[in-house]
Amino acid sequence: MFPAECFRFLDLVTNQGDFERGKCIMVAFSPLMHALEQGGKFIQSIKFASQLQGISAGIVRLRMMPLSAELELELIDIVNNVRTRVNSILDE
Repeated sequence: MFPAECFRFLDLVTNQGDFERGKCIMVAFSPLMHALEQGGKFIQSIKFASQLQGISAGIVRLRMMPLSAELELELIDIVNNVRTRVNSILDE
C-alpha cells in the first residue's frame, strides 16, 4: 500500500537524512496500522486498502470472510486521511 509515498519516505530518510519528517510520517501511518491489526481481519483489510489505491490484491480465500460494509467504510476514511496527512508532510 502507498507505494509512491513509501518510495518518497525512503528517499526522505535515507538520502536526505530528514528523520524529523520521517517520524511525522510514521505517526501519520499509525491509525492505518492500528486499523489493520485489529479485529483479526488483517489480510482482508490489506487487500481492501490496496484495492482502494488501484492495486489489485486478488480475492479473499474462502475460509476468510470479506470485510463488513462498516469496516470497509472505516478503512476508506482511514486510508484517505493517512494519504492526505502523509502527502502534506512529504510536500513540505
